[in-house]
Amino acid sequence: MIKITAGWTPGDQYSYFDIPCSYSPNRKLPMSSYTDLSTTFEEQENNINRKPTVRICTPICFDDAFTDIMRPLFLNGAELFMNITDDSWSKTKSSEYQHFVIASYRAIEYRTTLVRSTNSGYSAIVSPNGKILSDMPLFEEASISYDIPIFEHKQTVYSTFGNWMPYTFAILFILYAFYMFKTFATTDYIESQRKLVNTHKSQNKKEHK
Repeated sequence: MIKITAGWTPGDQYSYFDIPCSYSPNRKLPMSSYTDLSTTFEEQENNINRKPTVRICTPICFDDAFTDIMRPLFLNGAELFMNITDDSWSKTKSSEYQHFVIASYRAIEYRTTLVRSTNSGYSAIVSPNGKILSDMPLFEEASISYDIPIFEHKQTVYSTFGNWMPYTFAILFILYAFYMFKTFATTDYIESQRKLVNTHKSQNKKEHK
């Protein structure tokens, strides 16, 4: 039995890893290029023939469920989300899928491929549009090999404005409630038919008396 006597504390730096990759066959060369004449010919050749790299970040465990953690990782240059997590504690499929569904929204929000490597959980590769490109079964020992697509790092609406939609709706609701409070007129209240009938009956009884 493992006892944790203190809580986790956040770090003070975002760490990234540049790993080599390969260009797509459909890649188009840029319209222009430049050569640094202060370097030697050999250095220029090495720069030209150097393999491209992709910058990845590694959110750990449930970090991929929180937008306030993933957003700075993306804004600082992450081109691939590589999540490593241990979901074996749940022992239920529902918990595994729940964690995955929450994490998959990060790929959509930032238009960045998400790779999840989990212990007993749902290991999968999610494209920027939310499509599952490849996955592995739950609670089984398995492995897969897949060519992970990497797309150009571009700002998205969500990465720029964050959770703007719920805040906007909250402001609109407050403004509408304030407007209704100021414009509500008690004189426009229409009594129910049942209440009117009871009122007439009570008046008739008083007249007969």
